[in-house]
Amino acid sequence: EELYLGYNPLGKSDTKELFSKISNFNGLKKLYINDCFISDNEIKYLTNCLTTHSRLTHLDLSSNHIQSDGAKYLGDFFAHNNSLSTIYLSYNGIGEVGVESLFRGISENTHLKKLYIRNNTLKDRGIKVISELLQNNKVLEAINLGDNEISDEGIEALCEFLKENKSIKSLNLG
Repeated sequence: EELYLGYNPLGKSDTKELFSKISNFNGLKKLYINDCFISDNEIKYLTNCLTTHSRLTHLDLSSNHIQSDGAKYLGDFFAHNNSLSTIYLSYNGIGEVGVESLFRGISENTHLKKLYIRNNTLKDRGIKVISELLQNNKVLEAINLGDNEISDEGIEALCEFLKENKSIKSLNLG
């Protein structure tokens, strides 16, 4: 049910073969691929392989090299996934460009309850995008946005978002 691959420096040739084997791993509920140095191309391949996992509830991709293209692949995957409830994407480089693609997909997801996106070089513009795209999401309960570059302008956008969205029970900015 759980597969822990964390802290393994996976090379590009390693990931393709490994991820193809993961697609055949029936019953997978939790997948940890944190601190593995994977980047956008590997994320594209991983999301293709994970489409067969209808029971996957927990995905940890923290501390990799995911940037805007990887965020797009993840957003597309999250939009169509009906099982994930917890996603860890902290300590990547998603940034301002990738955040819109990522959260467009997350906004369409009806099962995600916890999202950790701490330290991803997000600024006020990205926080505004998040606030707008998640306005009507009634499932997400916890978001960790800590260690991003959020000023008073971004905080105001989050406050407006929280006035409308009553499902959020925890918002971490520290």
